[in-house]
Amino acid sequence: MVEISEISEESETGTQKKPDNVDKKPTLDGAPQLPPGMADFAGKSADKMLEELRSTPFFMENYDQKKDLGDNSQLEALKALQAEEKPSDRADHLRSRGNDFYRQKNYKEAIKCYTEGINVKCGMNYVDAALYLNRAACNLMLKNYRKCIDDCEECLKLQPKNLKAFYRIGNAYFKIERYDQAEIALKTAFSIDKKSKAVRSLLAKVQDKKQKIKKAKEEKEKMLLEKKEKEDNVKKALKIRNYTSISTTLPEDVPDSSELHLEDPKDCRSQLIMPAVILYPTTNEFDFVGEVSELSTPLQLTEMLMDRPEEYFNDGKHQNFRPKKLATYLESNSGGMIKVGKKVMFSNALSKAPLFDGILRVYIVPKVDSEKWLSSWDKKKALSRRSNN
Repeated sequence: MVEISEISEESETGTQKKPDNVDKKPTLDGAPQLPPGMADFAGKSADKMLEELRSTPFFMENYDQKKDLGDNSQLEALKALQAEEKPSDRADHLRSRGNDFYRQKNYKEAIKCYTEGINVKCGMNYVDAALYLNRAACNLMLKNYRKCIDDCEECLKLQPKNLKAFYRIGNAYFKIERYDQAEIALKTAFSIDKKSKAVRSLLAKVQDKKQKIKKAKEEKEKMLLEKKEKEDNVKKALKIRNYTSISTTLPEDVPDSSELHLEDPKDCRSQLIMPAVILYPTTNEFDFVGEVSELSTPLQLTEMLMDRPEEYFNDGKHQNFRPKKLATYLESNSGGMIKVGKKVMFSNALSKAPLFDGILRVYIVPKVDSEKWLSSWDKKKALSRRSNN
């Protein structure tokens, strides 16, 4: 028997049934209605939708184990898959994720990934070596130089000829100015690959630094040696002449460039040159002269000091300060005073009058005031100003 199909009125007239959703109104902003699988998102903002998506396993960025109640079937399924994942695949996945963070210059997050990968302990040397090496690169960028070196050394335990590990060790040591260690690491890297431009460039910088340091050290040693030789010759010169230089409780504050020295630093018998403090006790004034020869005289010194405008001598205080009206004194070894004649060289008096901290101390007093000033001189007080050394 032939089966007969019933023909409806619609099929006879040629009209077709409308799709179910033709008469449904569009959602806000003219967007079509969401498909049934996303109906739960209807009427929600984009931020709210993104927040809910991130709570699902496939869009999840962070996983808080404390909030996991075990009621998410999708998450449980993914965790089960993860449990079945090979340790080497898991570690390599973390390495790859860390590399993504590294390219974004997010070095701290990259370190977390590499560390997690290391903790997997996958047992695959090439994977673990890469994790240590990449973590070292992050530590280098973060200026954690000691950690960088440690990671590179762990890498080398797994891959003893890893070029990048030796290069990064060299770079880290270079940054902390440990140039000997940097050179050793970079020379090892160079022996592995002599064509590496990075290794050759950094090695050249290290060796240049070492050369500059060596040169600076040699120059400093030479300078110190010359200084000691000068000081020794000055001591010999004082001894030969029977001069003394005593220390005081309050050394004079003089320029660094002014010091007791010989005209010829290598000849202790050459002329001795001294810095000098010139005191004018009657007016409470002083002068400082950087160089005074032991062969000069008080007259020569006062003529140089009193080469001043006429107003200086007409001010009511210095009318008796013309060279021929002045007397010159030195403090004696015993604390008293020694008068030095105008044309007597200082060398003739210095066997009886000491230098103070290597400085010639000269008292210049107008002749008319000399007697009064000398009577007020306190020998004990003068000696008390000297050091016991």
